[in-house]
Amino acid sequence: MASLGPVEAVVFDVGGVLTASPLPAIARYAAELGVPARELAMTLAGSTAFALLECGLIDVDEACARLDREVQLRLGTEAAAGFAAADMFAVLRNALRPRPEVLQLVAEIAGAGLAIGILTNNWKGAEPPRELRDLVPRAVVVESRLEAMRKPGPAIFARMLDRLGVAPGAVVFLDDIGANVKTARLLGMHTIKVPASEEVYGEAFDELALVLRERNGLNIALGQVRSKL
Repeated sequence: MASLGPVEAVVFDVGGVLTASPLPAIARYAAELGVPARELAMTLAGSTAFALLECGLIDVDEACARLDREVQLRLGTEAAAGFAAADMFAVLRNALRPRPEVLQLVAEIAGAGLAIGILTNNWKGAEPPRELRDLVPRAVVVESRLEAMRKPGPAIFARMLDRLGVAPGAVVFLDDIGANVKTARLLGMHTIKVPASEEVYGEAFDELALVLRERNGLNIALGQVRSKL
């Protein structure tokens, strides 16, 4: 089997990778309502309102109105009585705290000469951390809300590859959602799934360091990220 060439670009998701994961916060919100967390998560994952919002086709207010109706239809009026999409978006905003140690790691990788990509499903008001722009001003940022497409669809991955100007096999992609990781892997990227837990998410960056050492001879300092291992 032919050996892989050097990595030319590392592409990061935002929520759950560059920031803390929103998934535990959603689970806590569901528990407060007495709603099964899995049911709420599945509703959000399959939500038409969320899809339209992340593609920039509706605003947050419209998404909230639609999402309230979707949750009632799936969970029933009684079970969903306490649910308010506006409250859930507030929970999400508070949960998406930047991880300074990861942002510094991204800056170090960029400083070593690798291209940096940011590929995120988002909406207006949920842009990538401002700190990232300061640390890595030349990062290629692809936002679903501006592209009218979103992960896990392959088109937005192709858009990122085109703007980076690299082949899939020269890319390492990190994301916390299995479906997104699967698409990237099928396209030929080296993929790393980032755990949602704050206690162990550093394991993903340990794997990234190993890949960069083996394929590029690059020794990156995990620093504070290693404290999560």
